[in-house]
Amino acid sequence: MSNPKAKQTCFGIHSIPCYRYHQTMHAIGTSHNCFSCIQADELHDNRHRRIAELLVEYKISTGADPAKLRAGLEELPVNVPRAATAAVTAGPAAQNDMIAQQEEEIRDEDNEDAQTTTSASSETVVAAVPHKLTKAEARAMKKAAKAAKSQFKASKNQKKHAIIVRTEDVDFVNKILHGDMAHQSASSHPLASDKTIEEVIQRNMGFIASIEDHKKQLLSTIAQRRRSDRERRKSAAAYHGHGKRRRFIDSSHVEEGEDEYDEADKLVMAALTKLGVAANIVGTKKVAGGVASSGVGGSGVSTQASIVANLKALVKDDLERFENEQRETCVRAGGFWRYAGRTVFDRMTKIAEELDWRTGMKLKGED
Repeated sequence: MSNPKAKQTCFGIHSIPCYRYHQTMHAIGTSHNCFSCIQADELHDNRHRRIAELLVEYKISTGADPAKLRAGLEELPVNVPRAATAAVTAGPAAQNDMIAQQEEEIRDEDNEDAQTTTSASSETVVAAVPHKLTKAEARAMKKAAKAAKSQFKASKNQKKHAIIVRTEDVDFVNKILHGDMAHQSASSHPLASDKTIEEVIQRNMGFIASIEDHKKQLLSTIAQRRRSDRERRKSAAAYHGHGKRRRFIDSSHVEEGEDEYDEADKLVMAALTKLGVAANIVGTKKVAGGVASSGVGGSGVSTQASIVANLKALVKDDLERFENEQRETCVRAGGFWRYAGRTVFDRMTKIAEELDWRTGMKLKGED
């Protein structure tokens, strides 16, 4: 496609670029199969899914019940016994009767199990008289039973603490991190509505402008929170009557604290706060070992700090990658259309009116 004649004989006739304008051209109707686009989308979705999983782990570390949390995240019916469902919908008297009936059934089952165990053990003793196990065989059986019990317990705990994330949770993370324009840049192509090459370039530049606007919006939220915290501290100092000199020191200390974080860190803190992470935990500093420091000890606090540290790293990486990808797409789009020219643009505009660039399917209303 580097041949100068390609744009006269190929572009817009039987080949077309992907919506991110990667170097490889595609047959008309197959640009949605671009390997680079698919890989970028999968990596982006995996990052958001991992962030959503860590958010669930963070909520569990704060004391939320994993079972209730899963039900709240998925908004799906939980597999509960029919009797339990009926007890919830019945009145108090009916619930008491059902509970008493269930307890009686449990006692009957326990008695039957005890009788079965006693008879089985007596039969085992009688059967074991002719052939007595050696010490090696007894140790092997005991070891196998212990291993089976340990494996069953591990699988049970794994099912109990399984992290389940909905598609809606991933979309929520995407909206918080990138704003409403994130889906528009990936779901439509500028040629579907733009009429000139200049409008195409402006549309791609608009995606970058929307990223900047969303960043300003995130920064404004954290600025408002810090301003309210500063005013609250000033009011508290004035109320306790420490004098003008003490209030001046506190104010200067707060102003110096505004420069403790760069813009990227402030963006991460604002995003995590909107995602539901406590502001005081988001603002914790990292010690030399790379683990977030905290004033309270304990394994639970250490686990929570580790989760938040991973969230910070993932969110920061995702914000940087998303913005870089949008800027690179804008640069590639400008270079492609400067090379292709108006004639190719007219051909591809007609194709965009007939086919969906993302799927290769004919649009509605086309024969």
